[in-house]
Amino acid sequence: MMTENPPRKPLPKRPYRIQLEDDYAMALGRAAYNFAYLEWGVSWIVECFEPGSLDKLRRKTSGYTAKEFARLMNALPEEAADRAELVAAAESFKKLVNDRNALFHGAPYTAKSGAQQLQHNGRHGRRNWTERAIVDVALAFEGLAIEVSRLLHNGPYQAWLERTDEPPDEQWAVKPTLKG
Repeated sequence: MMTENPPRKPLPKRPYRIQLEDDYAMALGRAAYNFAYLEWGVSWIVECFEPGSLDKLRRKTSGYTAKEFARLMNALPEEAADRAELVAAAESFKKLVNDRNALFHGAPYTAKSGAQQLQHNGRHGRRNWTERAIVDVALAFEGLAIEVSRLLHNGPYQAWLERTDEPPDEQWAVKPTLKG
């Protein structure tokens, strides 16, 4: 049984010494959360098709999870319900893992404007992570997370519940909590 969270208390102002605009930090946090939400939904789809995967995926990289998701979805029979959408979601997830890695493996730098930002120099070139770029990728993570949640709850998760004796513990439960 879930317990209710105590009332929120505002966080005290912290005297951070490393400069960073609050909106930039908020965008980074939203991107991190949205990706975690997306990856958890993907992990549950993998679990539904290959029971026992969830615990293993928790200890693996996002890239590994993307490969497993794609492998399982591409192995579905052509006539499987939602196959085309699941395969498309797996491909989109693989691309978004690259965005996630470029963002969270970025290095801090000072932009020409003086703003403190992240920049990624990798195999695919340089990417300056402006606040707008972070918000855009956070929205892309969110969009796919919503689609993955829909696919999960309209198919694999229901089938998984039907073949298991007990529903998952609350800490493992996937419960969509989407607004609007």
